[in-house]
Amino acid sequence: MTIKRLLSSSFFLLIGNFIGRLSMFFANILAARVLAQDIFGQYMLIRSTISVVDAVANASIGNMAVKTLSNYSHEGKSSVLPIIKSVVLINLMLAVAFSAVLVLFGEYISKAFFLGGAEITFALQASGLLLLFALLASAAQKILIGIEGYNEVAVGGLITTVIAFPAIYWLTTSFGLLGAIFAATAYFFIDACVKYALVAKILKHWKVSLPNNVGILKSAILRDTAVLAFAAAITGASLWYLRVLSVEQSSGFNIVAAFDAAYQYLTVIMLVTGATTSVALQMLTKATPGNKSSKKQMFVLNMLTNVAIASTIAIIFSAFSRELMQLYGDGYAQQHALVYYVSAIGVLATISSLLDKLLMSSNLQLFILVTSVLGAATSLLFMSYAGVVEGAVKLACSSIVYYSTTTLAFLVVITVNWGSVFLPAEIDDSK
Repeated sequence: MTIKRLLSSSFFLLIGNFIGRLSMFFANILAARVLAQDIFGQYMLIRSTISVVDAVANASIGNMAVKTLSNYSHEGKSSVLPIIKSVVLINLMLAVAFSAVLVLFGEYISKAFFLGGAEITFALQASGLLLLFALLASAAQKILIGIEGYNEVAVGGLITTVIAFPAIYWLTTSFGLLGAIFAATAYFFIDACVKYALVAKILKHWKVSLPNNVGILKSAILRDTAVLAFAAAITGASLWYLRVLSVEQSSGFNIVAAFDAAYQYLTVIMLVTGATTSVALQMLTKATPGNKSSKKQMFVLNMLTNVAIASTIAIIFSAFSRELMQLYGDGYAQQHALVYYVSAIGVLATISSLLDKLLMSSNLQLFILVTSVLGAATSLLFMSYAGVVEGAVKLACSSIVYYSTTTLAFLVVITVNWGSVFLPAEIDDSK
């Protein structure tokens, strides 16, 4: 693959993600203006809770789906159909299981981590549907990437935004915290329906023979999913628990509200670089078997591209930090310095994500798990005991500590395993 292929594929992913998530970005700004800062903090903490489970499915099952579909997509529908069915089924099972946990144990979770308010308890239970559709939508996105449906990602994002935004506006402005939860639910429901329809449209033009061999599923999807799921769970849970510690230390949600308002601009950075890092996993996986230089060139190309993009956006955001935070209201503008911190997080997270994809493409998932444990330990220790900074800045610095640790750990692993990392992995169907 060349720089032209990378940019072309990434462009359509970027357009799709940007258009698709634009509704949710403005929905968060709308929620911040409609809700009191403390209530907005509750809303963002609930969204962070949902993101933990979504991250587990996305980083494990989703990325393994991209990797596997990239290897088998050239063989047509007979090979990819069982993989797609497996991805959807596993995501559905996870979604139902975790949604049930939120509904049945929402009151306990609220009292243990969210200060136990009645409204946030009900909102947490209601977010079970949000989790269900968020996981299904994420799975559809990964499937489209795996079968190179980049144009369809862009089209799907546009359709979702056009349909969802009126509902998002009405629900958020009319029903407070619950309305914001149901607005996000509506978005992901529409997103899932649209993208699965596009997957079906693509497969309709492929080979029509049905699969007979389920061995591909066993070896290609399920083999490494458990390790990646644990790693993603540790990452998501640790970043989520940093917020919980902040709530406990401040006895309120204002700090989380301020941090997550700035954090929305981090999601913009990750939105842009996520398009290229998603393509990176596919590119690194499909590197010419046995050709180290081919894989190394692809990695360097992806790294330079992503760091340049992330750094440019970070500089722009930092220059207009006050104006960006002003969008949420006057109370948020006073903490515009948080944008500096989340911009730094964006660059570090981009580097860490690409290094993660490199190890994944080389079947070194166990090291990803170990690195996640190290990052979680250092960030939680910093949040619990560091007295140098306080408030939302302390929460931001804890995230910087996490991504700094994972980046350094990944670099050490890659240096030690240099030969195996840059030797493209081949799928073993014998297991």
